[in-house]
Amino acid sequence: MEETNSNIELFDSYIRGELSESEKESFDKKLSEDPELKADFEIYLSIVKGIKAASEDYLREKFKEIDLQEKTLLSGRKLSTYLAIAAAIVLFVVVGISVIIKIQQTQKHKEFLAQEQQTDSNLISPKDTSQSANKPVEPQKPAGERMKLLAMNAYNDYYTQYPNKVFPKSRGEIPVDSFERAMYYYDQQDYLKAEELLKNLKDIKEAQFYYAMTLLSLDKNKSALSLLLKLQAEPSFKFYYPSIWYAGMACLKLENIEQAILEFQKLTVEKNPYSAQAESILKILKQ
Repeated sequence: MEETNSNIELFDSYIRGELSESEKESFDKKLSEDPELKADFEIYLSIVKGIKAASEDYLREKFKEIDLQEKTLLSGRKLSTYLAIAAAIVLFVVVGISVIIKIQQTQKHKEFLAQEQQTDSNLISPKDTSQSANKPVEPQKPAGERMKLLAMNAYNDYYTQYPNKVFPKSRGEIPVDSFERAMYYYDQQDYLKAEELLKNLKDIKEAQFYYAMTLLSLDKNKSALSLLLKLQAEPSFKFYYPSIWYAGMACLKLENIEQAILEFQKLTVEKNPYSAQAESILKILKQ
């Protein structure tokens, strides 16, 4: 408030021409260099102009009243009345300007604090304020990319190679029977040789199931999925539920989220060895 009053006194002296040449030059220089001082001065001028116009009308009416009511009084009494009115108006002008300029300065200060607070919140992540303010913020992944990431994580967490449940592991010579020999290579994780043998055993449904498992191991997911969907035609098939489960796995690898959900939902209709795992994956995919 003290600084505001000082400025008003300076403004008064300036417009009344009471400043010396050097003081006037110094004031003009401050106005050109200090935007806030210039803004306050412009507010001062507009207020003085408005109040001056209003006060002239007020004085004119007041002096008419004085002239009518105090004709019998001494001229000294008239002068004292005039001075009291003039002093009241001057006091009103000074106080009014001070209050308005103070309000303007308070508003500017609030805006400055708000800008500072916004800057701080942008520089420091609310999730980890201990990190450097200069650390770049990672952009949020699009919904499609996020779902693909969830699908791949589910695949990595739940996929395991289906074991050989048709022939015991051979510990001696390579079997002569084609199916048995194919499973021998399957156990050895020699999937290329297993694939060559299994793809020709089209009349043996169990062989076709392991052919699909071999294709998955060779990352031939589309072919594996097509075959597994066909194997689901008969619920009495020995590998019916595994066919559904691994069809879902193939869909995850292919990033076909909608089809994967449909496959895993089949496993939740009735209790089976894959029900619990299927429900867990569905929760992940429906996040």
